[in-house]
Amino acid sequence: MAVGTRFAGKSVIITGASSGIGRGVAVYLAQEGAQLVIAGRNTEQLEETKRVCVAEGASEANVVCVSGDITDTGVQKKLLEAALEAFQKLDILKLDVLINNAGALFVEGHKTSTVADPIEVYEKLMDLNLKSVVQMTQVCVEELKKTKGNIVNVSSISSTVPLCRQTFYSTSKAAVDQFTRNVALDLAVHGVRVNAVNPGFISTNLITREGVNEVLLKKFEESIEISNPLGRFGSVEEIARSIGFLADNRDAGYVTGHCLVVDGGSTLANCCAASHYGRSLSMLP
Repeated sequence: MAVGTRFAGKSVIITGASSGIGRGVAVYLAQEGAQLVIAGRNTEQLEETKRVCVAEGASEANVVCVSGDITDTGVQKKLLEAALEAFQKLDILKLDVLINNAGALFVEGHKTSTVADPIEVYEKLMDLNLKSVVQMTQVCVEELKKTKGNIVNVSSISSTVPLCRQTFYSTSKAAVDQFTRNVALDLAVHGVRVNAVNPGFISTNLITREGVNEVLLKKFEESIEISNPLGRFGSVEEIARSIGFLADNRDAGYVTGHCLVVDGGSTLANCCAASHYGRSLSMLP
């Protein structure tokens, strides 16, 4: 398959790339010529992401996998080191884009995140959804200053629309939005742009992975058709292209501190979709 040139010569780190939106972004940027360092906890799934990228035209050398827990500071540093080492061989000793995608809706063993849940649920969600974003930014910022690169954080519409029974998750994403805006101000003087994408209800394997049976999933899909103005889930590809837009200094060079909502109009619908979603999640076994 022919490779595009939109991100040719650009080096990109993507966290949470073993599935879902992270994999979609990796594949899209690979199709556009980027050199990638992709991170995820599941080694097998991460290698599958690489295989898909190569099948879409990327070379083996242009996709580097780093397995590990992104909340681990050692893994965070290893990501940047891997990027600089791998791309040095290609005469690209630099980092252009950081995509902070890693995150979770649930903590293992808990299908909700409310004040009724243990404080450990809050701590784990904040460590992954917020703290790792802060830390990866700290790890990569000096390299991004050198290239006048940019950061794209993956947030959620739940940052502004309350998500029933997911208090800590929503709180973590609201913090990501505000972090995005503040860091955009801090780094503007260095020419580094910082933005976020706020996906709505996206068709990934998240829901089925968390144990929703087919009957409940069908009811959830029907509720989205009713409550979402466009009447459907969004696709991973649509989110990937939105992230690609923000990461492109030619297309979005004058955009910083922006949280781009990509939700089919869910946030216009009086929170109905979020309410249905929360009720569905509460029925999980």
